[in-house]
Amino acid sequence: DLANSGWTAALEVRGDEEQVDIYLLESADLVDGVMIMVNGDDGSAVFINVYGMLDPVFIGQTIGKGLDFHDFDLEALLEIGSEES
Repeated sequence: DLANSGWTAALEVRGDEEQVDIYLLESADLVDGVMIMVNGDDGSAVFINVYGMLDPVFIGQTIGKGLDFHDFDLEALLEIGSEES
C-alpha cells in the first residue's frame, strides 16, 4: 500500500527470522517521511514513522553507509506489546 501511496522502497533486509523494510516519502527537494517496518518470525511487527522535512543527501549517505543503530535493540522493539499486562 505504501508504494501505491507515493512511498519509495529504499532498503529491504531479509534474514532467516526477521525482515526490515524502509520506505521514503519524497518531494522535489526533501524527504518528507521515513517508514521503518520490522517484522519478527513470531508474527510481531514494529512500525516507526518519522514525518518531517529531512535532507535527502543525509538519508542517502546514511543508507549507503549502512544504518548504524549502535546499541539499538530491534529485538526489544519486537517484544513491545507481546508481554501480557
